[in-house]
Amino acid sequence: MDEAELATRFSVATTIEVEHVMPLEGGVFNISALVSTSLGSIVLRSPRYLGDWNASPLGQRAAMELVRAAGLPVPEVIYADEDILAYLYVPGEAMTAAHAASGLAEQAGELFGRMHAIAAEGVGPVQPDGSSPDWPSSSYFGTAPDEIDRLLNTFDEAWGIRRADLELAAGLLSTPPILSGALVQGDAGPGNLVVADAAITSIIDFDNASYSDASIDVASWWWRAPNTADAFQRGCESAGDRFDPVTLWACRVRLLVSLADVFVRRMPESWIPLEAGRLLAVAVPQLELVS
Repeated sequence: MDEAELATRFSVATTIEVEHVMPLEGGVFNISALVSTSLGSIVLRSPRYLGDWNASPLGQRAAMELVRAAGLPVPEVIYADEDILAYLYVPGEAMTAAHAASGLAEQAGELFGRMHAIAAEGVGPVQPDGSSPDWPSSSYFGTAPDEIDRLLNTFDEAWGIRRADLELAAGLLSTPPILSGALVQGDAGPGNLVVADAAITSIIDFDNASYSDASIDVASWWWRAPNTADAFQRGCESAGDRFDPVTLWACRVRLLVSLADVFVRRMPESWIPLEAGRLLAVAVPQLELVS
């Protein structure tokens, strides 16, 4: 499916006439388009594929509605089905590193901290009815051994990842921490916030929305914008989040292992394995230290 077909399917499903279609960068995992309609500009997204921890479009809608109900800035969802998520476009620009450093990283953390106050029993991607699948807490770390085995069995120093870090990570993640069940956006970073007039106007991209642990959002921000990660965490704490060092560093290591595994297999020429290796060299010794 391409952007034009996505727009056609949306129009057929909703009877909303689409006047113009503009492709958007949806990243590796989504087809995205901005369409002009009688309701105004609408963002359409369709996942290229769903992993076990990805929320379906229906699950994304449920998560966004929960967050909106808590008074947080999230786009209004117009339509969702098994393949398509459609929401009203929020004018502005993606938060930049300069925005984040000017104080918006801490403000973002405060918003995410309020989101984390929404919680459920068990963990897993947000379901279409807004519930948790009630998986055991350990399931978030469950595929890490297989990912590490794949990386070790095909190891290449050109990735920029130290073999010793992978081997130590395998042992450290074998006894994972207990997660809280907090609602997380799952891909926290400046690029997933909209800014206008020096203020945050929306949190977007709930593909990875799950009930898991606030440490996952803090780990994600640390991966995406390490220079403002401390400010983001302070913002979360100002809204009531409390972070256990073992859980926080375990979530960082787990994220980096997953990123390395995905991109080594699918996009080995990407910069991501190299950066994951650089941060694993920090996170793995830290996890060992606090464990």
